[in-house]
Amino acid sequence: MILTVGVTWVSARLYDAACPNQGQGYPRGRGMQELRAISFTERELMTAIVEFTGRLNRKLPVGMVKDPVIVEGPPITVQLPIEDDYGKMHEATFAEMEVAAALVSYCMTRKIRMPAKAEKVLQIISGAATLVIWLGEQEVGAQRKKATLRNR
Repeated sequence: MILTVGVTWVSARLYDAACPNQGQGYPRGRGMQELRAISFTERELMTAIVEFTGRLNRKLPVGMVKDPVIVEGPPITVQLPIEDDYGKMHEATFAEMEVAAALVSYCMTRKIRMPAKAEKVLQIISGAATLVIWLGEQEVGAQRKKATLRNR
């Protein structure tokens, strides 16, 4: 038995059969597909958002960043509460696309490989922010280049 934490590989047909939310961010009717799901802790989510806003030169209030609050409604939003030095609470809200981009950037800076052309969707699974990566249709009979031998 192989146990992998944080990464899941599932056939898209099995996933579609078990998923009541078809049509909401799930590719459908494309044939056999493979997906990868990377789940992030609250700390990783917070770090990803803070690093991403720093790269975009987006100003965040100065203070202590608290645990992020995930709001699951279409669309998904993440609220980042920040407590300043005087005890006053501020809140920065991030849209679904911003959070997905922050998580992809977080993975790239930590050398977590993911295909560039894959479809990436942010989902909330068991209360955790999860980046679902659709790897595309499986190619049947892919052509291989023949290796050429050098003559001396």
